Amino acid sequence: MKINRLVDLLKLKNNKRMKLVVIASHDKEVLQSVKGCYDYGLIEPILIGDLKKTKKLAEELNISIENYYSIDEKDLEKAAEIGVKLISSGNADFIMKGLIDTSILLKAVLNKEWGLRTESLLSHVMIYDIENYHKLLYLTDGGMNINPTLEDKVKIIENAGMVTRSLGNKVTNVAILAAKEKVDLKMIST
Repeated sequence: MKINRLVDLLKLKNNKRMKLVVIASHDKEVLQSVKGCYDYGLIEPILIGDLKKTKKLAEELNISIENYYSIDEKDLEKAAEIGVKLISSGNADFIMKGLIDTSILLKAVLNKEWGLRTESLLSHVMIYDIENYHKLLYLTDGGMNINPTLEDKVKIIENAGMVTRSLGNKVTNVAILAAKEKVDLKMIST
């Protein structure tokens, strides 16, 4: 079955909520997305971050987070470590990036002792469900691998292909973009 809207994931649901770790949960859009997924029965949120800010935002948005597991950690590096350790220990299923710099999150994800490294090249996939567009759009490796070789690029595309195929796409169309719109001497692609 091909997934054209994120809500179509409900059709695949096996009645088990997946545990989502939200690192730096004090973000308006993140809280709205988490609420939507929670209300659909897809996730069991684990909010990590400045809970005072998170609760204030949730109140402003009229979102109840009483049923969400929460960990108060204002230090973003520690919040990222806690979240990644929950994943690597098998106590959570996946991560959502909140109001945290990508570099801080990736430092935790790539930690050699407790991070999520494997033998394979690590890349990420973002899935966009755009209201007036007929299918999902996927964006992979938005700056995670700064100067990939041709072999790395192939692996990044293969990783993204695994995600798109798992959501029912038989063919994955690929377009290559630079990670930044401004010239960066560290990134040849710019």
